[in-house]
Amino acid sequence: MKKYIVFLFSFLFIFMAIQIGSGIVLTWLYTPDPAKLWLEAAQAPAEVQFVGPNFGMLFISAVLASVISLLIMKLFRRFSRPHRG
Repeated sequence: MKKYIVFLFSFLFIFMAIQIGSGIVLTWLYTPDPAKLWLEAAQAPAEVQFVGPNFGMLFISAVLASVISLLIMKLFRRFSRPHRG
């Protein structure tokens, strides 16, 4: 039971860290062009259009988090064994 709890918490923590980290990187890399925004403002629609989530990146993040969590589980299993001697 302990290994499932360790896997769950490590997966959730790593998944959130990947999501927050990718958001920080995307925000850091974004460079707005104010001149272009002012030119396109006249043609912009009056209503907001929401775009669906990008499931590809979500899937990649989940797979990466699960692989890292499995590696953590292997390390946890290796170091939690009692030493004989």
